[in-house]
Amino acid sequence: MALPPWTVELLRRGVQDLARQATDPETAATIKDQAAKLVDELPRVAREKVQTLLKQAESTAGPLKDAWNRGDWSVASLWTHAGQPNAPIRLINGSGTLLSPVGSGVAYSSAVQSAAIPFLSGDAGLASGFDETLRQQLATSLQMGDSRPVSAFVAGSLDRALAMIGSLTQPGCAVYVPRRCAVAMPGVGGEGFLVDRLQSHVRGPVREFGGIDPEAPLDIHAIAAEHTTRSPSSERRLVVVSLAGTPINYEGLPENASRVVVIPAGTFFTDGGPVASIASVESELASGADVVVLAGGVLTDTPSVGIIVGNPDHVRRMTDHRRANFLAAPVMQIAMVAAAVAQQRADSSPVKKLASVSEDNLRDRAERLATQLAAAASVRSVRVTDQPAQLGGVATASLPSRQVVLTSDQSPETLAAELLAGPVGLLTTVVENDLAIDLRWITPEQQAKIGQRFR
Repeated sequence: MALPPWTVELLRRGVQDLARQATDPETAATIKDQAAKLVDELPRVAREKVQTLLKQAESTAGPLKDAWNRGDWSVASLWTHAGQPNAPIRLINGSGTLLSPVGSGVAYSSAVQSAAIPFLSGDAGLASGFDETLRQQLATSLQMGDSRPVSAFVAGSLDRALAMIGSLTQPGCAVYVPRRCAVAMPGVGGEGFLVDRLQSHVRGPVREFGGIDPEAPLDIHAIAAEHTTRSPSSERRLVVVSLAGTPINYEGLPENASRVVVIPAGTFFTDGGPVASIASVESELASGADVVVLAGGVLTDTPSVGIIVGNPDHVRRMTDHRRANFLAAPVMQIAMVAAAVAQQRADSSPVKKLASVSEDNLRDRAERLATQLAAAASVRSVRVTDQPAQLGGVATASLPSRQVVLTSDQSPETLAAELLAGPVGLLTTVVENDLAIDLRWITPEQQAKIGQRFR
């Protein structure tokens, strides 16, 4: 029996769509098994046609993902320098710290990866104004609960977004930073305090004011008077930039002043779940910020871009500047950010899924892994502990977790270095004379690979 043409076309589209979503070997294997069961139930002629479709879809989707899954990047000439491999690795993050300097080990959601694929293929055609349409879509998804309109812009990095803050004030006028925001900002494109980053990238003076005591009121009147003296124009606009989470009393701030809040590690929306304590664009806008600058990364399920969200008039002043096009992120990254926001608006993100795993689940997995590692010849002893896991960086939140702590014939430092090396690296923590593998930021699929490193 021959299949009708429309049935064949539906099967082709469905199989190709599934193949595009297969971002790891386990998912691809599951899809292949399910498709094989479907094929077995079809008549012979139909079965042959579907098998051909499966092979075509697999060959189309395979090269993009399989090279990374197999670790082929490590032998490619592109990733070799002076005869030595110089490649990224597939990281399994067993350090217990999500925002690790080595990496988080958390992949983008399938929706975010899918948003990037058309641009990676090289044959995507873009209509005029496509990037602006994406930004409008992003702003619509970021619409806050009180229905206030917002605009959005995606810069190529956090530092590029910070550079755009200077366009909120007149040439020669200073951007002011409360001295109590003197907190190091590691892991977001460089070290340094907020004022240092602003002085490096904003074209114009950047001045600190006030004391470091968070309880003392800021002398807003003094900087307002200084700003008025330097910029007597009726269009003057005082710009105050602060870090999210810093307690600041803005009493006395002029009505036409601009409040900008920078979030080095946070999310788009306020979350009532396990990571509720971290800053969000939604909460800062609700607290009175005119513009929020959010660093992209694992917490946002986006590349390391700089995301600007705020009052449309303020964002327009920033994007109308002649440097805006130079500082903007590529269209592919804007599409990824738009997909991530849509996912999180639907209350879904990779980090939230990992953070929501129960302690009972982690304990059961830790006990299974401990039993598995205890059988390795080089492991002398294994135990399970319950130290909390961390978000890390400037995010201070912690979550309950479980660790598998092992004593080996090797020194823990040597073993940790060996486990991190290779196409698939396991990041661990040295605890005195032992090695700890924290399971909070490890998926069950990643955990299945850990035992292979001890064979």
